[in-house]
Parts: sequence; structure tokens; C-alpha cells
Amino acid sequence: MKVLVDGRVYSSGAYDRGMGRYVDHVIDLLQSKGHEVCVLLFQDCHLERSSPLLQTCGIRYANYNVETLAPTTELRYRDAHNFTTFLSKLVALDGFDLYVDATPFLSPMRFDLLACPVVTICYDFIPLKLLHDYITNEVVVEIYYNGLSRVLKADHVISISETVALEAAQFLGLAPEAISVIAPRLDPIYETWAGAAREDGDAPYLFGMVGGHRSKNPDVAIRMYRDIVDAGVAEVRVNAPTKDQFEHLKNAGLLKGIEATYSVTEVEKLELQSRAHVVSHLSLEEGFGIPLLEAIFLRRKVVVLDIAMNREILGKSDRSDAGAVFWLDPDNQVLPMEAFATFLATDPDPAYFDDVRSYYLRHWRDSAIVADRALQSAVEASARWFSDVQFKIFSSIPGSFCGVADYSLCYVRSTPSNVVLFFSEGDQKTVSHTPNVRLAAHGEYENFQKRHPGVPGLFNLAFSQALYPGIELLQAHAQASDVLLIHERAYVPGLWHFKAQKGQLDDLALSLPRSSERAATAAATDLALSHLVNKRDTAEKSRPALSADWLVEKPITLVSHLPKPVLAKMREARQADSELQNDLDELEGSFAFVPLGIDPRGGPAVARAAQAARRRHGVQADDIVLGHFGLILNDIKRLAEIIDVTARFIAEKKAEGEARRLFFVLSGKIIDQQLFDDTRAQFARLGIGSRLIYSNPVLEDDFDAEIAMCDAVFCFRKQIRGQLSHIFVRALSMGRPVIVNEDSGYAYDPRLVVQDKALEPGLRAVLQTICNRDTAAELRRISYAQYQKHHRGDRSLNRILKKKRPWTRFPAARLSVSRILRTLSSALTSKPLPSKTL
Repeated sequence: MKVLVDGRVYSSGAYDRGMGRYVDHVIDLLQSKGHEVCVLLFQDCHLERSSPLLQTCGIRYANYNVETLAPTTELRYRDAHNFTTFLSKLVALDGFDLYVDATPFLSPMRFDLLACPVVTICYDFIPLKLLHDYITNEVVVEIYYNGLSRVLKADHVISISETVALEAAQFLGLAPEAISVIAPRLDPIYETWAGAAREDGDAPYLFGMVGGHRSKNPDVAIRMYRDIVDAGVAEVRVNAPTKDQFEHLKNAGLLKGIEATYSVTEVEKLELQSRAHVVSHLSLEEGFGIPLLEAIFLRRKVVVLDIAMNREILGKSDRSDAGAVFWLDPDNQVLPMEAFATFLATDPDPAYFDDVRSYYLRHWRDSAIVADRALQSAVEASARWFSDVQFKIFSSIPGSFCGVADYSLCYVRSTPSNVVLFFSEGDQKTVSHTPNVRLAAHGEYENFQKRHPGVPGLFNLAFSQALYPGIELLQAHAQASDVLLIHERAYVPGLWHFKAQKGQLDDLALSLPRSSERAATAAATDLALSHLVNKRDTAEKSRPALSADWLVEKPITLVSHLPKPVLAKMREARQADSELQNDLDELEGSFAFVPLGIDPRGGPAVARAAQAARRRHGVQADDIVLGHFGLILNDIKRLAEIIDVTARFIAEKKAEGEARRLFFVLSGKIIDQQLFDDTRAQFARLGIGSRLIYSNPVLEDDFDAEIAMCDAVFCFRKQIRGQLSHIFVRALSMGRPVIVNEDSGYAYDPRLVVQDKALEPGLRAVLQTICNRDTAAELRRISYAQYQKHHRGDRSLNRILKKKRPWTRFPAARLSVSRILRTLSSALTSKPLPSKTL
């Protein structure tokens, strides 16, 4: 095979240490089996031109920095998109058969690579075990989470030890057959070392490596060494990996009576180890344990903590390890001096060392075959995965505060088949670990479509940073099997906004209609006087026309989630306000209607988390929790009015000597700080400050748990753009009654509907209904039945993908993207048409 190997390690501080040597080892193994290896180098590479790697491997270059990170999350994600796209193009351009991600936890981050099978190397899970020592800030969280995702989504994983392989299965759910173990190889000088260098006249001393990381256990190790020196049992010699660590230990006064060195060569380290009476290896956690194996190859006694990795190495012999290994309890790291002195005087069985040596020599001899099989396994696994891809989808993703992003995830989670999700903005966390998803940079879309032309596509677009890249992909690559999910009816303002935000003002001006001089003049005048580009007092709240010329003809199926009641309420809003327009009015009869679906969220884990959340906030089992979820601002959701009426209702119930306390959950990102401050002040002024619960959950499971802890959820809308609510269907899937306003068009039970013209009395009546136990229980059953009948994700997805032809009133129609934009243009350059009956 022609294999591209990630060479980020050669631009890092680990280039000449364990990780760099391991990558060298893997490259040697692949070349020994006849694979053509090409190494991808990065900025600030440590290698010199005389390096053997540069002489024996092909070389490619990526213009990214490994150790200098972009200053913001947005820029780091931009680099991840660019790097992933670059890799995809490089693989396609040079015909690489496979990519080896040798350092998944180094930057730049990348997303799932679709251009070829991927083998990822997994070194350890130490940061997950010593979380507070390693995961210290949000940047580290981003990088490490991304690395875990790349290990999870690899077609095959090479682990450096059996212990790490087991942890990969436990922590990430990887199948054992998807992991191969190739242990790090020692420097050849250890393999050829044949005699004991220590002379009888040498004073017995203990030698240890003192690392600075928490996993290396430096504090306990130094304390133990001082105890040995103070007890006069043996001398102690240590080596620090770097001068900085050496100076730190020296200046702290920790090296008194201890002979210390730093940054010694391999030959110098071998001399210190081979002349030692005992070698210590006191790491709390290890991915492998090279110093320990080196000591065994030199037939040195060792003192170690009783951890899984040490058991793996030292357990390769069935003989007694008495006199060879001194085990310490990792939970009680105190060296018993009398027992240790006896250990030093006890002769070990030489055959014990020979057994361990023989095992690893055999293992390294067979590792080339293991590496070759790992590549073959990756190719086969990749072929299986892509053969089961049901659809590809372009969308923003959760973390971008966009409901349409949540819809995408719901459909991904509603199919047992595989899905490729392309995105351009937002946080990957929620979707990256979903087992059946490959998360791809939008720049990979074209190459993927060339490789898999038969996979249908879903374009899931909304007002987010993903809108305009999605339009660009739709323009260039939409095909007959694709579906455009229409979530709103007012797209033109968003198109203009993001076009201007991208700084494409020339493109914007050239996109105006020019079918005639009159049309061109009218459109240019509209733009010049529009508040979009005009800060003068003469600016108008006009919406300039958009030409369809910048889109090519592409057949596509249009699917809408908006039911008749929502469209009817939008028409009513337009009649009351002439500024409101349905950009797609002429196409309404052409949409295929499919109710919005969601995967079921009310499982046992969510129920337990919801109960825990109630206890955490002091909510008793019989108390009533009301919730509002989404961005905290007073817009079309009438949040300020909901808060005001609910707060006064809770205060009145408290004054009446309520038997069941009422709480209000306000969950979401604060956009309107003044509204939030006023809310807290009102609850405090009414003496119910403890009844207001605020949160802004990041993880999907936490968000689900907070909805599930509620007895009812608010979901109000003024239908000026035509929208359905993801909170609405999510709450229904958990059997939570949803309180709606009549103008939303979401009504499914009259007892939960508030009339907009009489909001306060209507809302009070609904809240009183929720306080009735029997009625509330009945509404929970009705809400879940509504979900089962209309909003199940699997049924909705099947209908979208046309596995059945369910639509009769709204027949599926093949439309060109240019017709959509043409309709938008006409909607903006002419007066609103009279309302139509659907």
C-alpha cells in the first residue's frame, strides 16, 4: 500500500523521546512489509537533512504549526476544517491508500477523514484518569476531546500495550478485534546487552528517572528516595528528563544526598541503569513503561507500583519474581525499609528476566505482521462502514445554539445505519462520539461525492454560520437524490447577512437581478438605500432582490416540517404586518410535508439524571417544575411575559400556603443580560429567589435531563418566519406537556393553549391545570402519544429519504435550486401576494 504517516511528532518536543521513537518503529515495520511510506511533515520540524527518515521515506509538507495554537476556539476549529480538507485533497491528489494518524492528541485538530481508511495510534488514557492534573483549561479539553474522537472513529487502532487496548475498549467501546497491540521497541543496545556491568566493589545504589508529570509520581518518588538515603539502605541516583526539571528539584532542596543528572544520552543512561543494584519505576499511570522494560533487559531488580501496566510487563514470566520485583501498594506508597533491605539481599531467578526478554523479542519479531494486518483490517473496516452509509447531511451541529443543528443530530440518532455529517461551524462534542457518524469538514464534500455518488444528501439549513457554506455546496453539488429540508420561510435576510459578513460585497452587488435595465436599476437602488449597507438617516428597511444567476440548475426534493396550522399563523402575521414576507410563498404547493422527528430521549439514564437534578436543586418529589429552554432574550418567544406571569403565579401559590412548591427553570445562553437580571430581581423581590433555577448545559444528556426534570415546558412563538420548535418535539418525546401560545400553531391539546390576546389569564389557567395531579398525568400520556403518532425520528427520516411515499396532499416535486432563488427574488421585487389556501 501507499501509506501517508502523520509526522506531527517531529515538530514537537517528543520527537526524540518515546513517542517519536515509536513512530519511527511503526514506519520501520510498514516498510519491512513492502509498504510505500510517505511522512507528512509540519512547520518547525526538528529533523535534520541527514536524518535516516528523510532518506528512506517519501515526504510531504503541511503548513500547520504543531505547538503554537490559534488564540480562539473559532480559529482553532477553522484550522481543523482547513487541515482536514488539506489531508483529503492530498490523499486524493497523490493516491494514498491509507493514513496513519500517529499523534491524534497533537494539534492541529482534524475531523474524520473520508478520503481513505485511517489507522490511529493510541498511547494512553492518562488524562482521563488524572483529569484535574491534565485537563486544565478549555483549550486542552478541545484538543484532547478531538483526539479521543479520532481514536474512536478510526478504522483500526494500534495500541502500545494490552493495558491501553483494554482501556480503549472500556472507555470508548471499541471492539477488541479493531485494536492491534504493538509494544514500543527498546534501543538496540538493550537487546544486545549480555552481561552485568556492575562490579562487586560498587556501592549498591538505586537508580530512577524523575519526570515532572503527575503520572510519573515525582513527589512520592523523591520522598521515598530521601527515606532510602536517610535510612542508609542504599545510595540513590536519579536523572531528570530536562534541565528545567532538574533545576526545580535542586532549588526546592529535594536532591540533598541524592546524586542527580539530567538529559543524559542513551549510553549514559544505560551505564547508570546497568551499574545500579535496583531500578525504581514509580509511575502512577503508564501507557507502556519503557524504563521498566529496559531494567528487565539489563536483569536489574525493580521497585514498582502494583498497577495494571507494570503487571502486564512483569507478568510475561510464569516464574517467581521474588528478589526481582518489589511491589508497592499504589494506595499506600510507603517503602517498608526492613522488607526492602531484605529484597536487596535476595538473589532473583535469572530465568525470570530471560522469560520477559524472550517474550518481547518474539513480540517485536512478529510486530511487522501485526502492523500489516492492522492496515488490512482498516481497509476492510472502512469498506464495511461506507457500504452501510444511509445518507450524508450538511448542517450546523449542536453547540452553535441553533435548533436546526439539533434536528440534524436527531436524524443521525434515528437510524441504525451509518451517516456522514458535514459541517462548517459549531462545536463537535455532541456528535463526535455518536457511533454511527463520521464527522467531516465541509471542504471534503466534493471528494466524498465523487467516491460515493449514490449516497443521498440532506441539506439542513438555517440562520447559523453554516447557512452560506451550505448554499454553496447546494449550488455546486446537489443531485437528484438529494433533499433540502425547509425549516423556515424567510431565508433572504440570512443570505444577505452572511454574504456581507464574509466580506463578499462585490459578489453581493453583482448578484442583483439584471433581466432589464429597469430591473437592474430598481434592485441597485433598493440595495443602496437598504439598512444592510446604508448607515444614513435615509436608509430603508427594505430587502433587496437576489438574483438566481449565481446558482446552477440542480434537481432536488424540497421537504418542509411546517404543518398547516403554523403556515396559517404565518399568513395571519403577514396580514397584520406588511413587512413580513414568505420568501417561498409561490412554492408552498410543491413542498413534501413530513412532520419533524426526533429520536426518543426519555430513557432510564435520563430519568435518573433528572431525579438527581431535582435533588440537587432542592426540588422534592411532589413539587412542580416549569421550564423554558433556549436563548434567553425577549423576541418572538414572548419570554419576558412568560417570566412575569409565572413568577407572580408562583408567589401567589406560596402565599396561599401551597402544598406543592413551584419552581421555574430558565435554561440557555444569556443573550439579553438585562432581561436575565430583571428576572432574578423579580423573583427575589417576590420572596421566591430560591425557586428560580438557571443553567446553560453544554452536553446533550444534561440538556435532556433538565427537560425531563420539568413537569411542563413553555414553547411560545410568533410565526413571523415560519418555524417549528426542537424543544417542542424533544419535550414530547419525554412525555412532558408543552404549554404553547395559540399564535404558534403548535396546539395539540386545548388545555395547554394560551390565547395571545389574553395571555395572562390564559397562562394562569394553564398553570392551574398543570397543578392538578390527575390532569397533569393525563397530559403526560397525551404528550407522549403525540410524539409516537407524529414525531418519531425513524419514521420521519424514512419518509424524508423516500423509503415510502407518504405525502398525498403535498406531492414530492423536483425543483431546481435556481427556481428557489428566483422565487426569492420575485418575492422581494413585487408586492406580497394574497394568502393561498394550502
